[in-house]
Amino acid sequence: MKKLLVVLCMLTLAVTACGKEEASSDTLEVSEETQAVEDNSKKEAKVVDEAKNESVSLDDYVGNYTNEDGEITITKDGSSYSMEVILYGLADLDEGTVTASDKGIIFNTIDPSGEAMKLSFVKADDSYTLKVEESTWSNLETGVVYEGFLRDNADVTAQTP
Repeated sequence: MKKLLVVLCMLTLAVTACGKEEASSDTLEVSEETQAVEDNSKKEAKVVDEAKNESVSLDDYVGNYTNEDGEITITKDGSSYSMEVILYGLADLDEGTVTASDKGIIFNTIDPSGEAMKLSFVKADDSYTLKVEESTWSNLETGVVYEGFLRDNADVTAQTP
């Protein structure tokens, strides 16, 4: 992008030095277009930077969580994270990818029928909430929410290096 700008500036100077008004007005239009493209690039970069800054830290979620409906375990191995969701009498979801979002964790997994499922796990005041974001499985439909997961602090202390 910088090279293009330098070339356009040099072209503008060369045309201006030759005294051709028609060419310089064309160059001015190209310079304005170049400025618009640069402004757009800066805006896009800012949006990407803001998105990066707004994501939660996965390290903050590593640990064990329980409530009356089940257990959630989030672990870290090197730079990768894994998550296991056990819903008593319903499912044990332990294969998939764990990613950070602006509100919490997204767990893309496979439901017991072999179809893709997306879960979110977010902090809500002093407890955590598990929500089924996307599912085709009739036993755990989109929109189902499990609230009141509490973090097991003893286990977090044991995992801290």
